[in-house]
Amino acid sequence: VSRVVPLWNLSAIFILFLATLFLGEVLSISGYIAFVLILSGAFLLSARSFNVFKLRESFYLMLLANVLWAVGAVLTKFVYGKVDFWSGFFWITLGSFLAALFMLLFKIHRMNIHSLIFKSKKNTLYLLLGRQLSGIAVRTTYNAAVLLGPVSLTAVLGGFQGMFVLVFAIILSIWMPNILKEEIDKKTISLKILAIILMIGGLALIYLK
Repeated sequence: VSRVVPLWNLSAIFILFLATLFLGEVLSISGYIAFVLILSGAFLLSARSFNVFKLRESFYLMLLANVLWAVGAVLTKFVYGKVDFWSGFFWITLGSFLAALFMLLFKIHRMNIHSLIFKSKKNTLYLLLGRQLSGIAVRTTYNAAVLLGPVSLTAVLGGFQGMFVLVFAIILSIWMPNILKEEIDKKTISLKILAIILMIGGLALIYLK
């Protein structure tokens, strides 16, 4: 996972390229510098090891996932250039719903879903429900961000999730180590602080005039 997770940040690069090519989206000089700073910080935040260049099967799968995500993000921006927010959100969400229904065509998925609903502990179902509700909030706010600003900057700002994950991981490591034990030695924390400084610097370039 330490080699796979940092690769997810590559999606911002693909989105920047596709948005420039198909949407004519051009950032200012400070915008491009901010993009590089935030992307660099995101890699530092999410990487436990920098041994990410051994081309295993996971690398190509993540590369494909990044490209597909980038295409989806650029199409989302294109849709919002044609219709209002809630109309676009409806059709995009409907597409996701139909894609999820497609999985029911396979017996093994139907069996797994049935088992999850009727045989899981209530706590597990509550966690899943909470995750889905938070997912709805995420999808709504993400789409609103794509509507309001350049999709390339919206994408790279997603790297800040690594900062929040780090904060939650440190809190759990200190107060609930039985749930999660994260590396919080001085060297690791120093690297993460450097990453956060880079990202905040990029954020300042975007919003400070």
